[in-house]
Amino acid sequence: MAWHLTGLTLVLVAGALAWRMTKQSERVRISQALYQGLSERLRATIAAMPDICFILDSEGRYLEVFGGHDPQSYHTSHQALLGRTLHEVMPRDKADLFLARIHETLRTGQLQSIEYALSVEDVEGVEPESGPAGSQWFEGRVTPLGKDVMGRPAVIWLSVNITQRKKAQDSMRFMALHDALTGLANRTLLRDRIIHAIPQARREQSRIAVMYIDLDDFKPINDSLGHDAGDTVLCEVAQRLNESVRDSDTVARVGGDEFVILLERLPDPEMAARIAEKILEVLGKPIHAKGRPCQVTTSIGISLYPDHGETYESLLGAADRALYKAKSQGKGRYWQADSRPTNISS
Repeated sequence: MAWHLTGLTLVLVAGALAWRMTKQSERVRISQALYQGLSERLRATIAAMPDICFILDSEGRYLEVFGGHDPQSYHTSHQALLGRTLHEVMPRDKADLFLARIHETLRTGQLQSIEYALSVEDVEGVEPESGPAGSQWFEGRVTPLGKDVMGRPAVIWLSVNITQRKKAQDSMRFMALHDALTGLANRTLLRDRIIHAIPQARREQSRIAVMYIDLDDFKPINDSLGHDAGDTVLCEVAQRLNESVRDSDTVARVGGDEFVILLERLPDPEMAARIAEKILEVLGKPIHAKGRPCQVTTSIGISLYPDHGETYESLLGAADRALYKAKSQGKGRYWQADSRPTNISS
């Protein structure tokens, strides 16, 4: 009787174990199915990412490529990158920069960021027809993978297109430093340029000139033709001033009808006078606004570094005083600080 009970107990225990194993196997199968489904969904999600993501090893070799379906990014064939190194697909300077960031990420074990620009010519395997023309800006977010891949440390490099953000930043920076109407430098940028030009001129033992320009009798144009016509005249004056100087010089609008020009690295002191004569000539030609010719005359005051000042304030002040001396002599002429007034006919 005891033997039968023992046998029965063994049968019950075996049955219970078999039932538990069956349940565990069922749970394993369910877990595997869920994991497989999750893995497939994860892979599909990663593959659909607008930003491109790379797994690179410590040698800069592409081990895996995901995503990259942003129409504003450069499209590369994933297969064209796999197994190749950074130095095989892009110029040495950029490859060196990227590889250094990978090494820094692996050394610190911390997320690293880098901003960089890429053009069609920079990456081998780019499909120009499927992406935008011109240079695109990206932010690379580089994270250590946490375990070796194929025996080497590796990182995940997420490349986010930030071109629009860069354009917005550039636009805001431009607006902060330029005149809204004419696009010329404003007083802030002019001050910065002069302050930087002075020590450079001191080192090179060269001269710079500051020219203060004021339009004579501009107010009647606004009063008779309206502010739109006045704006047209100011924009045309700005263009003619820009065309009268070198690309390295700075033309700024500092008031309603007041402009300042910074001339750097003058080959001789007389060059400022020659440019002033040229400006008087080109601004003396009629400007058409609202279908009518407007005659504008100009007065110019000139100061030189180091002759008339060695700071931003002293140079601008000397040019301003010279301007009003020119106006007091009959307008339509220039006056260089500590000199006699000169008009276009002199």
